[in-house]
Amino acid sequence: MKPIWKALVVTLLLGGAAGAGAAWWISMQRPCFHEDDSYAQTLDRFGRRLHLTPEQRKAITGILEEKREKLKVLHDEMRPRYDEIRTTTRDEIRKQLTADQQREFDALQAEWESYRMPHRRP
Repeated sequence: MKPIWKALVVTLLLGGAAGAGAAWWISMQRPCFHEDDSYAQTLDRFGRRLHLTPEQRKAITGILEEKREKLKVLHDEMRPRYDEIRTTTRDEIRKQLTADQQREFDALQAEWESYRMPHRRP
């Protein structure tokens, strides 16, 4: 095999390994029970990885339903406080900027909000 082909093969293998590693790392950052997941998806994931029995699956379904409601209540309680801190932080940062920087900062915030809103929990 010519050196150029060896380099190409090594590069492709390293790229594939890096991509697989990145995909694995990203998947590990995602909580195993996410708001957008249905119970069926979460239980299927648990079932595959943990080899759940039907009794375990039934018990875990009850746990997830109970805790999901508690987490929703907590989220609803904390959301206004979080939003207030976020707003005051933005206001304080904005006061430190020039007029041109403020316009760019506002554009950045609009970009962030356009990304965030479809992903935001109600």
